[in-house]
Amino acid sequence: VLGAYARQLAGPGRDALTRLFAHCVGAAAAATGAVDPHDRPAGGRPADQTGPVPGQPPGQALAWLDAERANLVAVSAHAAANGWPAVCVALSRALWRYLDVHGHYQEALALHADAAAAAAPGGPEQARALSEQGMVQWRLGHCERAVELLERALVMQRAGGTRAELARTLANLAIVCEQVGRYDDSLANHRRALAVYRETGDLRRQGTELGNLGALHYRRGDYPPALPRPRRTRAINSSRSGSVSRILSGVMST
Repeated sequence: VLGAYARQLAGPGRDALTRLFAHCVGAAAAATGAVDPHDRPAGGRPADQTGPVPGQPPGQALAWLDAERANLVAVSAHAAANGWPAVCVALSRALWRYLDVHGHYQEALALHADAAAAAAPGGPEQARALSEQGMVQWRLGHCERAVELLERALVMQRAGGTRAELARTLANLAIVCEQVGRYDDSLANHRRALAVYRETGDLRRQGTELGNLGALHYRRGDYPPALPRPRRTRAINSSRSGSVSRILSGVMST
């Protein structure tokens, strides 16, 4: 589909490629937004975008992503080498979950490496791309490399960036630290991530972190601290907007 769209563009050169890349970014964001609505990338479809884009139902969007995955990775590589840094960053942001969930780890490494190289040094987008690379390395069993990348990302995110990205990297680092037996570090990072999610009001991820903390306490043999965690997690996960304040006041105090 992307190849056919490229052939429709009038005239060779940078303007045509810019239009193609805008289409790729918008289509990728639309597809991943359909497959994972809760994780929809910000920005949406460019106003001047034309050509085919995936949409509902999610199965159609997923099929489009599967068909175009190699083309999207190739677009990122070309954009990285020829002066379209925003394209690399946007594709990395749009496609990370799809590539992770479906096990396309080599494509993910290439995409996130392009984004890390293209993003402003030390900035939030480079930090995010390094964090994504770290989790792919963990998936591949390279835990020490994963820790290195995640810790680099944290340094940048503490200096600038969103609280949500900071919390996500802390939570991911905690998972990797647990895998290499660094239980104290894992516990500390899960607690830091939970504190940020409480601060930002992210109930879904609060529930996830409470579950992670309970499982970690259980693995360490700390059974009394572990026992209340599942009850807290269930309470948060079952909460609705009308009872959020009441539930939090009962289960989030320590």
